[in-house]
Amino acid sequence: MNALLKYAIRNFFIMTFGMFIVTIFGDYIIDGDVKLLPTFIKALFFGGFMTTFFTLMQKYGLKEAGVTEIKDEDLKAYCESETETSATPDQIVNILKNNKDFKMVESHPNRNSILLKAGISLQSWGEKIEIENIGLENNRYTYIVKSRPLIWSTIADFGKNKKNVDKIISLINV
Repeated sequence: MNALLKYAIRNFFIMTFGMFIVTIFGDYIIDGDVKLLPTFIKALFFGGFMTTFFTLMQKYGLKEAGVTEIKDEDLKAYCESETETSATPDQIVNILKNNKDFKMVESHPNRNSILLKAGISLQSWGEKIEIENIGLENNRYTYIVKSRPLIWSTIADFGKNKKNVDKIISLINV
């Protein structure tokens, strides 16, 4: 089954069921009267609309991030990639301190990691980014760059985490 179709089906069930439960609960609290069929129909329309919107936006965001063939791992609101560079952890900290897209949170020399945050945008409520030094061989450092949403329940990141990882990799591979 196509990855985008699986993503849409999963989102449809999440959105429809979530809307159904919230509406039933709200109707019961406010009116004390629950009408299952009209509520279910409203939830189906809501689920269909939101699924269409999120799926199209996710597809567009990933295409904009350079993904040509969408796979299951591309549709997760998380991105991780490994890179090799001659830049030392201190050099990376200096490069990122001067970058306006990311805010330095902390650097852990003893844990071999650098923590960053990306701010709120139209695509997300922000991301937390970690650059982890996993090795040094022949004066080349190997890093894993990870980006994930600040809000754990994020369903769609519209390619934002991939863009963060790609941007950091391009900055440290100078």
